[in-house]
Amino acid sequence: MICSTLAAAPFDADRAMEDIRAQCDLGPRIPGTVAHAEAHEWISARLAETGLKVSEQPFQTELALIEKEDVQAWNIWGVPESAAGAPDAANTAGAKDLILLSAHWDTRPWADRDRAESGRAAFDGANDGAAGVASILEIIRSLRGTRLEGRIAVVFFDAEDSGINGAGNEETWCKGSQFAVANLPPWFSRVRLGINLDMISGSDLVLRREPHSIDSAPNEVEALWRIGRDFEPNIFVREKMPPMIDDHLAFVKAGYPYIDLIGLPYKHWHRTGDIPENCDAAVMRKVAGILVQFIRAELR
Repeated sequence: MICSTLAAAPFDADRAMEDIRAQCDLGPRIPGTVAHAEAHEWISARLAETGLKVSEQPFQTELALIEKEDVQAWNIWGVPESAAGAPDAANTAGAKDLILLSAHWDTRPWADRDRAESGRAAFDGANDGAAGVASILEIIRSLRGTRLEGRIAVVFFDAEDSGINGAGNEETWCKGSQFAVANLPPWFSRVRLGINLDMISGSDLVLRREPHSIDSAPNEVEALWRIGRDFEPNIFVREKMPPMIDDHLAFVKAGYPYIDLIGLPYKHWHRTGDIPENCDAAVMRKVAGILVQFIRAELR
């Protein structure tokens, strides 16, 4: 049974906006750049401050869009201390008692949807990357001292956004999540469900049900959208969107249930207009509140 009012979560949307700006102030987080290396350190430090145990997963990758090879990248994981051990030591009952929240933290090398106006201009990636990171950090902070503390793990994927558009290029995207699913940490056996956040701060945000998500977690998608429709029907709509190549896909292919929350269409997607000023703190708060309500129900 769902409550008739959405329980107020102590989600500090202003602090989440500050975290978006902090990432963007470093510059575009294109793998192989100074800004990217600084963002790696910034994210790891902020995640450690939440109380989660942080582990970094370095890998070398290709950025197909700009034809660069052997670029250094990192996935950044955070797990509750109680779940950080090996499964046989920390999970003798085989419980599926964790929800995994994920987002990518890199930015696309150039604003290819602005090609006519800006050439190969780099861009902030405020909604497309930084907002997902900021929202997840603030959700984890907001749940400290609640019964959900210790029940949520986090991964920030790198090298998601350097793929080539068009059929046959699927594998050029989402390099971090492809690497992650092939090199899962031991505690991953405790994960019940993954939820990926991508572009969830636009003022005109619409979240449609994504087909790969429905295939992998039909009941969970239905439950999440039921809560979303009850409280924010202008954001959570019943329509399906086209299948997405996003960081959930490698996990879905490997048999793990995973939901993709992706705010497309978005008018500033892969454009120089993807700046902090075009992110909406109130929208992030609404999405976070619905996610927490859903997670409470899922882990009850």
